[in-house]
Amino acid sequence: LAEFAAVRQYYRAIAAVEDGRCDLETAERAAALIAADPAFPKPPGDDAWGGEASAVSERLAFATAAERVDLADWLRRGSPLARRMHRSSRGTLRAYHGMGLLPEPPPRRHVEDIVFDFEDQAERQVYESITGYIDRRFEALEREKPGKGFVMTVYRRRAASSPLALRQSLERRKSGLERVANQYAYSASLEDEDVPERLDDEDLPQAEAAGKVSAAYPEDPQVAREELAEVDKILEKLADLGQRDSKRERFFEILRGVTDDGRPALIFSEYWDTLDYLREALVSWYGTSLGCYSGTGGQVWNGEQWRGVSKDAITRALHDGQLQVLICTDAASEGLNLQAAGALINYDLPWNPSRVEQRIGRIDRIGQKYPVVRVVNLYLKDSVDDKVYRALHRRCGLFEHFIGPMQPVLARARRMLTGQDTFNPRELEALANEVEADPLPRETYLAAAAEQPSALRPGVTLRDLEEALTAADGELGLRVRRKKGSPLWTVSGLGPRSVYLAPSVEHLERYFDARPLSPFDEPLRLLADRLGKGGERLPLVVESRQQGPFRASAAYWIGEKGHEAIRSLADLKRRCDAWDGEYCHPEPWQRAVRAARREAERRVREMAQRAADRENAAIARQIEAARHRLLWELGRYLMCLGGGADGLNQRLYEQMSRDIASARRLQRCLDRLGGDYPEWPPEMCRELERFSEGLAENQRQARLLGRELDAALDDPRWSAAGSSGPGSACA
Repeated sequence: LAEFAAVRQYYRAIAAVEDGRCDLETAERAAALIAADPAFPKPPGDDAWGGEASAVSERLAFATAAERVDLADWLRRGSPLARRMHRSSRGTLRAYHGMGLLPEPPPRRHVEDIVFDFEDQAERQVYESITGYIDRRFEALEREKPGKGFVMTVYRRRAASSPLALRQSLERRKSGLERVANQYAYSASLEDEDVPERLDDEDLPQAEAAGKVSAAYPEDPQVAREELAEVDKILEKLADLGQRDSKRERFFEILRGVTDDGRPALIFSEYWDTLDYLREALVSWYGTSLGCYSGTGGQVWNGEQWRGVSKDAITRALHDGQLQVLICTDAASEGLNLQAAGALINYDLPWNPSRVEQRIGRIDRIGQKYPVVRVVNLYLKDSVDDKVYRALHRRCGLFEHFIGPMQPVLARARRMLTGQDTFNPRELEALANEVEADPLPRETYLAAAAEQPSALRPGVTLRDLEEALTAADGELGLRVRRKKGSPLWTVSGLGPRSVYLAPSVEHLERYFDARPLSPFDEPLRLLADRLGKGGERLPLVVESRQQGPFRASAAYWIGEKGHEAIRSLADLKRRCDAWDGEYCHPEPWQRAVRAARREAERRVREMAQRAADRENAAIARQIEAARHRLLWELGRYLMCLGGGADGLNQRLYEQMSRDIASARRLQRCLDRLGGDYPEWPPEMCRELERFSEGLAENQRQARLLGRELDAALDDPRWSAAGSSGPGSACA
């Protein structure tokens, strides 16, 4: 894997084998990687053919229909990603549930796209006035400079969010236009309130990628006065609408519908002012069961006012049933576990479609008690969101499941949503087809198969720890208790404050001040140390040794037949139950201590040596990959000089003799490759011939400039030769 082209070619080989169209050239490329990898999994069936590149390539290229599935599966198991990453999809989790390893299956999604239109003619007229103003200004600004009209996209999306968001944006623009018209100083950028809380540089045109969005005010005061008059008219029409809002009324119906079975609901908007608009409309209905979360933190209604609360408090209130509705900006789409809610309403959709999955992921996760979670998307008829998002839902399955392979389609859709490109459904369709035809993204996001866990049993189980905590209560100043109905253990006496221990990940997420109930966490280590008494010669001997990051412990029980190793807590409990309470004699006790020390030291040495061996092997692989890349680039450079692959070293000698500038670079190549003229593997020679055949003259001349050679010479993997890890033979 000297260069990414090899990865792409490998995944193409998987698809070709599976489809029964793997030609010999594709097979040879994959076989070269397989044969060079001593850790590659054994092939299916008779494994005698798995070591030689020629045997592998023939098997792949001439596989029968009955062999193709097994061969493709074998290639996937040995692929660069599959051996380093386990990607659990919902399908994987359902398989684990079927195996009895998950108590509940992951929830399924029920997605509704609800399109509304203005029911009031006055609303329609206001909207048409707004869109007309936005379109005219967008075109005028784009004529001045491409990308300058982006600010009008901001107003278009604010108009689609809520009347309050639009009115406040227009009032801020009015203030800026007045300052321009009166030739006063003004801010050249939009206020933070006008843009989404989580707007990234990738959401902006290149000209705007400095963290701020230009307000694009006119430079001419007269032009500013003309635009100001248009903004004033729109603001008057908005004021005339009063409280009329078709979208909000439709939303009320939707919210009642999704919560009529008692499930709590999340409501997402990109904007704080829309959040404020909705919570003021809902507070009379939901009272103290209404909360919100934004970039400024959480808030709940206490019956009189909005009170700030922590992220932990919001999560806990939702879980405990104290909140029925939680209104969020995208600040809640990361870091909050809100699976106590069973429905999600997208009041407006994000600028970046990739964030949709982050929103839904707040409720569609392990621990969700509703077998089906409801997702509702609210669109204005014929709006950009309506067109783009519904196209993504229909074509790519957005909202239904994770669509990682379709990232190129989402990136193009984002440009359409932000006004950088015109909506074109055929373009999205063509790009989706192109992605589906490319095996690389498909294989990259392939879900891992569910696997049975190892048959090895842990030495200590959660039940063992809970029994030990119960037994420790009252010992040496310790107090251990568990309140009725509470999942947390409270331990007092380890320090100035009580420690709260949680027995599961779910409880850790609910109680932010709790620590995991784990033998590896500090409270249990302190508790175990507290229970020991100096000078005791118990029949149990435990010795630990540490070398750098490696630690090992050995435990022995001293009985009538000498000391015996303790392998589990169950084994220890059995021996304790049979113990007569007598202390050991010094001599057998000392022998057990020495044996435990030797055993712990031996284990630590073995762990350190295994780690050093792995590190050295990894360093050697990195250097070999850099060497392989350089050999490829040197071969391509020499092929561009003319001639075939059978005379590469002769051409290298001639070039070094002829061109002083090239000679220095080529000498560096030889030094990196070991100092001698390199050997050229037959499969590489064949690839170099194919490379040369498909090369245009301008590409050939560009290669002779040597930039690719310089990049290979400066490959950061060469620096691995100077690594100085523990026991590194290559250092």
